Amino acid sequence: MSSIWDMTLQAFRDATAADSSTPSCGAAAVVAATMGSALILMALRISETKSADPARAELIERVEKQMKTLSAYADADVKAFERYMQAARLPEQIRQREVGVQRAAVGATQVPLNTAKTCVELLGLAEEGIPFTSDKVQSDILSGSLLLQGALSAVLLNVDANTELLDEDGIRKQAIEKRQQLEQQASKRLQLIRQAIQDR
Repeated sequence: MSSIWDMTLQAFRDATAADSSTPSCGAAAVVAATMGSALILMALRISETKSADPARAELIERVEKQMKTLSAYADADVKAFERYMQAARLPEQIRQREVGVQRAAVGATQVPLNTAKTCVELLGLAEEGIPFTSDKVQSDILSGSLLLQGALSAVLLNVDANTELLDEDGIRKQAIEKRQQLEQQASKRLQLIRQAIQDR
């Protein structure tokens, strides 16, 4: 598959709905999260056109950087799953099969964890952006944040599924703990965003 970002929106939708294993939950969640960060950027940029502010301009650059990082995880998710499936299809009697399966399972777990981490960071930037955005685009900040939260919840389901494939207790425990931390951090940040918008 070529990059998801080279596809039209309609083609991506249809590919996700097709009877194939990729793209699926992880890639769809990344696309949704990226649209969420785009809404946050829109609110900041519209506000910047009304009244230029160096601090807002710097924040815009930080959101752009995180959105670029986030976008890359859509293709990474597809590739991680494909690597796992390639390893799992090897005959069980081949010695390298289990090593390959475990290595691929670690990768397939790390990608959604990295995605969730970036979503949390973007939620933090959304909160920072509230004082820099006009009242008319506050709803875009909140809408973008809700998309980020929803996408994070979706990719954490992938973490739940993939940690069950991990044989090493230490790696599995670490992934589960990180997953729980990210979920808690996202929930707290979304709550702070809601409160900050309500208090304006």
